[in-house]
Amino acid sequence: MFQDLQNIIKKASQLLEQQQYQQASLLLQHNLQSLQQSDSNYEHIAEMYAQWGYCNYYLGEYKDGIAHFEKAIHIYSQINENQGKKTADCYNDMGTCYGRLGDYEQELNCYEKALVIRLQQTDVDSDSLAESYHNIGHAYGQVKQYDKQLEYLHKAIELSTQQIKDSDPELAYTYHSMAWAYHFLGQNEDAFSYHEKALQIRQKSLRSNSLLIAQSHNHLAWYGFYLKSYELAIEHHEKALVIRLQHFGALHEDCIISNHGIAKCLQRLGKYKQALQRLQGCLQNLVPDFEAKEIHHNPSLQSYTFPLRLYECLRDKAWCFYLQYQSNTGDSKKLQTAFDTYLLTTQLIDQIRNSYQGEGSKLMLADETTWLFEQAIETAVNLYELTRNEEFLEAAFTFSEKSKSLLLLSSLKDAAAKIAVSIPADLLQKEQTLREQLTELDRQIIAKQVALEYQQTPNWMADADLRTLQGKHFDLLQTYTIFVQQLESDYPDYYRLKYEVATISLKEVQQNLPQNTYLLSYFVGEKKVYIFEVNTSVPAHSTKVHHFSKPDDFEEVLEEYVEAIEDMSRKTFIRKAFQLYEWLLAPTSIEAKTIKNEFEPKNLILIPHAQLSQIPFEALITQSVSPRTPYPDLPYLIQQFDISYHYSATLLCHSTVSNSNNKISPTDSSFVGFAPVYAQLETKDLTGFENLTQLELVYTEKEVQSIRQLFEDKGFTAKTCCHFEASKSQFLTNIADQKYIHIAAHGLVNTEQMALSGILLSPEKATDNLETGMLYIGESYNLQLSADLVVLSCCESGIGKLASGEGMMAINRGFLYAGAKNVIFTLFKVYDEESALLTQFLYEGILEGLSVAKALGRAKRRLIEGKEVMPILWSGYVLIGR
Repeated sequence: MFQDLQNIIKKASQLLEQQQYQQASLLLQHNLQSLQQSDSNYEHIAEMYAQWGYCNYYLGEYKDGIAHFEKAIHIYSQINENQGKKTADCYNDMGTCYGRLGDYEQELNCYEKALVIRLQQTDVDSDSLAESYHNIGHAYGQVKQYDKQLEYLHKAIELSTQQIKDSDPELAYTYHSMAWAYHFLGQNEDAFSYHEKALQIRQKSLRSNSLLIAQSHNHLAWYGFYLKSYELAIEHHEKALVIRLQHFGALHEDCIISNHGIAKCLQRLGKYKQALQRLQGCLQNLVPDFEAKEIHHNPSLQSYTFPLRLYECLRDKAWCFYLQYQSNTGDSKKLQTAFDTYLLTTQLIDQIRNSYQGEGSKLMLADETTWLFEQAIETAVNLYELTRNEEFLEAAFTFSEKSKSLLLLSSLKDAAAKIAVSIPADLLQKEQTLREQLTELDRQIIAKQVALEYQQTPNWMADADLRTLQGKHFDLLQTYTIFVQQLESDYPDYYRLKYEVATISLKEVQQNLPQNTYLLSYFVGEKKVYIFEVNTSVPAHSTKVHHFSKPDDFEEVLEEYVEAIEDMSRKTFIRKAFQLYEWLLAPTSIEAKTIKNEFEPKNLILIPHAQLSQIPFEALITQSVSPRTPYPDLPYLIQQFDISYHYSATLLCHSTVSNSNNKISPTDSSFVGFAPVYAQLETKDLTGFENLTQLELVYTEKEVQSIRQLFEDKGFTAKTCCHFEASKSQFLTNIADQKYIHIAAHGLVNTEQMALSGILLSPEKATDNLETGMLYIGESYNLQLSADLVVLSCCESGIGKLASGEGMMAINRGFLYAGAKNVIFTLFKVYDEESALLTQFLYEGILEGLSVAKALGRAKRRLIEGKEVMPILWSGYVLIGR
């Protein structure tokens, strides 16, 4: 039997060398099926599964490939003798399958795991290491970290040229990857030279119909496309297509990529009809049961291959029809087809997102699809204005909602689904423990990388401690993924509820909003800004959409507005605050009254988007006034409205918060406040942060003590933890059942490495490292809260990394995920004396029975009145919730 298996492996290897992947796959499938009853813990069977996975990759069967590589890895792990090299090869090839599925986080994880294993081998060869460094570099390019990409690629070339000549075809892979890194870094001359060099190397040493020659033509085609040399790009796509058709046939992914590339070039040349015919052919090849050749028809999403390619082809088909409509505005059928195709594409995006396990891959998908949602909104709004059919207004709003924080919404739905299905407590605890362990490993890896960067000559690519951490992370992530998949299998209702992430409609928003409320939801695109308005302040509740061309200096004015607040530059602030009001609020139906304090402020709920999440709308000025106007006399928007924010209207209505929920009873365990103060610390060192010398916050103790007194005066339970009592362990012990949680501390933000950001609580004692007091951003997601309100009275607790399609990734988001119904946070550095007064006013309003939004609005107005209080002293505190 051993000899038979060896012969099968040898025959499969010959077929693979001849690039006869279908024949090799059938050979392996037939023989493995006949061996199902034999001992699976056998090396030859593992090798056959690895060969089959390799075939799957070249045939575009990526999910099957992953499954077969996993089987091979499992068998290798059961064999006593050292199988590290073969296991590493499987992880490496599994990573390429994940990459083709667009799951770039898992792709990078697999490559990192392969490298960890290879570095542990005493007899590892430089070719294998070079392959790992190349693949890791390629994966970093996929997530747009081009500097890291180049570092790894240079390392790969350094190792490769030690063993082979610079003209060896193996180097062409790396040269193409380097070319793309240089291109996206704006160094096009270097990029072109590497693409050309790669093609020349392959042409000299390979057959003219080699798939690697086709790959080089494909790279040059896309490079020509990005340089707007569309005719040259078509020429290279055609050359690649001829070779690929010889090997695979039209249904293979690589052939679809070539045809799609030609269609994109034709579209850019204005040849829309030819482009659409080519795209329709791609759709027929991607969806086996789609036979309609009429270009206005679209396939169903019941059965398809290569989801990313289908997404790209549908996206470009919709865009092509829209461009046709623009060139011939009388043909509304083209506009309708563009809309129908965008609608189908967004449904496909939902399916692709649900197939990804990692948050990083979902974030990348959100970034990739931002442009599509802008075009979909524009198409729907055009149809609405053309027909006045409310369905198109609803669709435009839905597209806008789908572009906002769906990752956070799905996480909240996941948590709610676990409760609804009553998953056993021990399983929930196991999942919680695994998440906490992953979070801690994430932080340790980032901290180690940052520490290595401070070394004079860091060797972080081969650092043993770093690689050990990455290996542990990969193994734990695999364990967690399998555990979650088993939960979804064992509890089908949990699976159903988890992935039912429908966005809310305008009509549902109206029904969920109280009287005298405005909701403004923004979408900031490359060309236009859209404002969706829901108004319950009029008898016939109305919904509208407003839009304007985005000014060239839009982002610049937003930055200058915030800078003027922080720099306390009155003239610039007044000018920019009014300019933004005219752009962002004047087009709507909002009535900004000129007389203050003579009416009850209405409710204004804002759903910002992109850079708008970084500005306080409260301080916008509703009239043109003299630049010398005293601060208390300025017509701030906060004088007219009680203002709150949310990530999306869907998330707003997903919350169960209502004004009545904010009222408390004497039986509540009501309030806990934390103020580390930092008066007696002996160390100021913290990984990822420098210059932490001025830590002491003298007013924060008074802040939490005065709030506690307010609660106790009303007969409510209250507790404060100050100085070393405000430690991380005390925080975790005291928050579970509290209705109001208040943290007056330092918020520390590292926008380059967000995993190191968080809230600095106190160490247990003066000599402890500051790190022991850090509540890191990842840890905030693992908290379990039932609070009506969390107040993060910390500098920049709402600032982080702005992620396309998700908004600001800051620590306030973690508290919302952990169960807080309302979170108050800050948009910039705040002053502890004024913060103490503002938060005291806030809780006075809450204890009177006001909603959080009304209590915060009144607190700000009280602070503004009576003296020259600048906006920096009150406008930075904003509310997510109601």
